[in-house]
Amino acid sequence: MNLVHTFEFTVISILYLFTIIQTMSLIYGTKEYRRKYVTVFLMYLISGIICSWYRNHDKPVIFLTATICYYAFLLICILSIFKSKKLWSVYISVIVLILDSIFQSIGCILIDLFVQDFDRATVLNFSSMIFNIVVLILLRFLQKNHQNQIRNSIRLLPKRLYILILIVLVFIGELCGNMAVESSELFFDNKINSFLTVLTIMAFLTIIISFVFSSISRQYYESILGIMEKQMVGQVEHYQKINKLTDDLREFRHDYKNHMICLQATLEKRQLDEALDYVKSITKQEIIDANKFSSGNQIADSILSEKSESAANIGTQIQFSGFISDEIPAVDLCTMLSNALDNAIEACEKLSLTDSAVITVKCAVVQNVQVIKLSNPNPDNKNSTETSKLDKDNHGFGLYNIRRTVEKLGGEMRIPKQFPEFVLELEFPIK
Repeated sequence: MNLVHTFEFTVISILYLFTIIQTMSLIYGTKEYRRKYVTVFLMYLISGIICSWYRNHDKPVIFLTATICYYAFLLICILSIFKSKKLWSVYISVIVLILDSIFQSIGCILIDLFVQDFDRATVLNFSSMIFNIVVLILLRFLQKNHQNQIRNSIRLLPKRLYILILIVLVFIGELCGNMAVESSELFFDNKINSFLTVLTIMAFLTIIISFVFSSISRQYYESILGIMEKQMVGQVEHYQKINKLTDDLREFRHDYKNHMICLQATLEKRQLDEALDYVKSITKQEIIDANKFSSGNQIADSILSEKSESAANIGTQIQFSGFISDEIPAVDLCTMLSNALDNAIEACEKLSLTDSAVITVKCAVVQNVQVIKLSNPNPDNKNSTETSKLDKDNHGFGLYNIRRTVEKLGGEMRIPKQFPEFVLELEFPIK
């Protein structure tokens, strides 16, 4: 039976090596194979065979020495193949070995529920084989279909999360290992299981909290990205209007002399009515007000122009007065002004068609402090900081993003009035 277990362990050792190599290849894809690595690989297999043969032997020193050599040669093999990613090689190797140990313990625990007397070594070996084969199949699938996505995702994860994952897996591995060990083989009191359980729960809670904060940050930056995408569309439309105005001016300059010749001829013939009609016909061209807003900040002008068109579609007018500094970061200005105007337009949409709505934006710079005051009619006599949109999961971040941005700039957001007029005041220093 010892010979069978040794053969099984040799197969598992090869699977270990392939699993770790394939995992590293999926994440980084850089491998180096040389002939001298064959010697290290053979030493790794020999130490594994000795380790398996003397597992239940009466010479624990040989077993311990072989075990240390076994894992040492495994790491040497991996580090030799992935020289440029040594730290990652060690981390992935440890993670794979811990997961394999957990899977082995789970296999023993499940078998123990149904069978009282079984060969524990056989169950451990077969559990390890199944684990490695399943992981290799999964890795092969991921390499074919999601390799780039996984590599990009790995780079985005914070380092502290990797440490937490390792700590949690160590605790789970120890807990499962103690549960899988027969009571006669358990050297410590069962209280250690309770202690490990508490540590595992605490580690899981830490990971959950970390994911919660990551989700909040992701939601925030997704909303910022949405605002920036809208602003980019508005900027493009703004530049298209400027280009159209430039083309119209070029066309007018090109035809100006011809228009004057025709007009002069009709006047010389005393055809005043015809001359007047001609003047009217050439002045019926669409006039584009490219400089509808002049705040001193081009980004603000573009935002005001784009939001003014949206407001005009619902019969609302935006009136601007004052000055906006061009020292404000573009992303922050876009977040504050776009969200504030979107909320104001949303409120004006609730007004009846007969009501004339005006959104007032007043800005000034006082002693290096930018002041922005925005007011709009508010038909709802309730808390206007709550969104009225149907998609409440993706909306309602407007004022939150404004406050967060203003506070980041070292300023303050105030809402001195909500009904019947909603007033939003922003003050922040200009660096």
